[in-house]
Amino acid sequence: MRADGDKKILGLSLIGGISGDMAVGALLDLGLPLGTLKRQLAKVALRGYALSKRTVERGHVRAIKFDVSVTKNKNFSYREIRRLIRSSRLDEVVKRRALQIYETLAQAEIRAHGHAHRDIRFEQLGDVDTVVDILSISIGLEELGIGRVVYGPVPLHAKVSPATRQLLTGKEVYFTGRVFENVTPTGMAFLAAQGTQVRGAGMPAAVVESSGHGAGAQDLPGFANVLGAWIVAPDAAVDAEEVVTVETNIDDMNPQFFDHVFDLLLDAGALDVSVSAVQTKKNRPGFLLRVLSKEENLGKISALILRETTSIGVRFYSARRIVLNRVTRAVSCGGRRIRVKGARTASGRWRWQPEYDDCKKTAMSLKMPIAEVHAEAKKKAEKTWPSPD
Repeated sequence: MRADGDKKILGLSLIGGISGDMAVGALLDLGLPLGTLKRQLAKVALRGYALSKRTVERGHVRAIKFDVSVTKNKNFSYREIRRLIRSSRLDEVVKRRALQIYETLAQAEIRAHGHAHRDIRFEQLGDVDTVVDILSISIGLEELGIGRVVYGPVPLHAKVSPATRQLLTGKEVYFTGRVFENVTPTGMAFLAAQGTQVRGAGMPAAVVESSGHGAGAQDLPGFANVLGAWIVAPDAAVDAEEVVTVETNIDDMNPQFFDHVFDLLLDAGALDVSVSAVQTKKNRPGFLLRVLSKEENLGKISALILRETTSIGVRFYSARRIVLNRVTRAVSCGGRRIRVKGARTASGRWRWQPEYDDCKKTAMSLKMPIAEVHAEAKKKAEKTWPSPD
């Protein structure tokens, strides 16, 4: 079992939709060995099925088709499924994932059909092949070291089951006009229980470690019925997030006041503050004040600018920023504590930068040049934490 810091990101692109077998096919294409999957499933008291995989083409896209051939079917109730999973010899994290997916599925069924008790019958969703799909997804995530699942907008064909509609609440979707069911309750329950939807084109910016495709059953001309997938290693991942840029032009304020305004803005939650010289209207010299902020702080930041500067209006616009994974730690220099900020690069090493204010206080206290304090703090950080481990 991997530590949380070693977990990877699984990104999913719902090109043709998602179902349980498409998700397993994608995991197999990403490197999950079928033999490993069979050995893990043998830890569950579930019989009467056989597994196979094959390479197919869907709309000129090569993909893995995962099949569960049921030789002796049995339909399980929700209570029976929970008992089956809990009594298995699977790793606890795999059990937890499978139970979360089925719990999500059960709640959707209850909302869609109005079941009055918890031991509901899933009909097809309680059949052997669906149980195998959900267990296989949970096993595959752990075997591939996946800690986070992200996915984009959901394409919807004309046929959508009541449970799927419940699971789509609050999700970004678009409609294709095709007629068969391309997003199944099993596939959507997996996304709702284990994944996070990243709106629009805002998938995490990162370096891809591996990629693959899982194939759906339908094979129609001119249509790639596949689920795209890729894995991002943790040392290659960076964070992409939505931010707001707030700007204003100022040409009639004492520039000495900017120091005070900067402190107030940063205390109010600004992510970054800068000022640059500009030529304003009527060719007057002035300043451009630019503040980077979270959207929830927009009102507070704007009010502060209008109160503390001579500006009579601000403009703002949404933006996205990409940042390296960061931490804050501390080293000791001359008995004084100095905070150091670390950014993890794509190579997996930390890039350290001592906090200026701490270096300044230490330099004044020890009567040392600030450059020496800064260099010593950085050297200690690099020696103590050369890598994320």
